[in-house]
Amino acid sequence: MPFTRDNVLRGVLLCAALLGLCAAAGCGDQPERSEGGKSDQVATIAGASAAPSSAPQSAQQEGVMMRIDMTEEERQAVYGTYYACLKANGVRMLTKVGTEVPAQDEKQAPAGYRACKAKEPYLDPLVDKTKNPRYADQFRVWLACMNDKGVEVSGSPDDEFLNFGKRAPGIDSKKYVQIYRQCEMASYKW
Repeated sequence: MPFTRDNVLRGVLLCAALLGLCAAAGCGDQPERSEGGKSDQVATIAGASAAPSSAPQSAQQEGVMMRIDMTEEERQAVYGTYYACLKANGVRMLTKVGTEVPAQDEKQAPAGYRACKAKEPYLDPLVDKTKNPRYADQFRVWLACMNDKGVEVSGSPDDEFLNFGKRAPGIDSKKYVQIYRQCEMASYKW
């Protein structure tokens, strides 16, 4: 897969979701069970009533927007709900790093993906150059932030590919995602 900005963002979102799901997998309390062995609790998405966006209102995209200011728990909840829906609708899953992820794409299981379209995560329009009129300036601020925090990256807002170089000592994958998200939140604003 090429290193386009969109692919990098999708990769970061997926990595963050997988890291969070892995961390949460063994850490939560088990809900109490009723006589039939079923949970007495109802699953909800944390932060589902998100603050209204001041983003320009164009045609609403179907799905759940992965806002750049979401907590890791909110991201986990969105992906967990989406993946559970896909599984319940016949999409074959596989386990990666302790988390179930789709093993089939939309072409292989169209009915399952169609049934879950309202739960599908999509990127925040702030990081979409076709929707954010200040994207180019904000991209340059993001680039400077990443470099200032020890992650070499270069490119221009119009480049299809970004050039990632060395990371400062001590920046592992988890720290990289943290820096990436901090720089996004500091750089991209309506």
